[in-house]
Amino acid sequence: MLTANDTPTIRNAIQRRLAAEPGIDSVHTTFVKFPGSHVAVQIELHLGWIDEKLLAVVSTFDLPDPFEHGHLLNEIDQVAEGVKAARRGVYAGGGGVYDIPQTQLPGTGVRGLWGRYGLRQ
Repeated sequence: MLTANDTPTIRNAIQRRLAAEPGIDSVHTTFVKFPGSHVAVQIELHLGWIDEKLLAVVSTFDLPDPFEHGHLLNEIDQVAEGVKAARRGVYAGGGGVYDIPQTQLPGTGVRGLWGRYGLRQ
């Protein structure tokens, strides 16, 4: 079990999984700890520059305190799927680039997969 004090482990898992994803230039993580309650995680992923505009995906989710390592990996996989959807949205239609505004991608919400692990949402 991991806790709010294990943010280096969380950061490492995020970096290892998302930095290997095609098209991601950089990954930045921020944490807000609520010991005994949860850890708020924000991930900002930069997908590159097009016409002097930064393409970025920002994902936020909460992890309960304590939580299983598998829970963390499942949340990271949800973020990776969001990145793929964002890239498809930008580079859709035969390789052309579209100018799209900030968009909310589908996901599991801030409390994400808590229900899968028997936790209250």
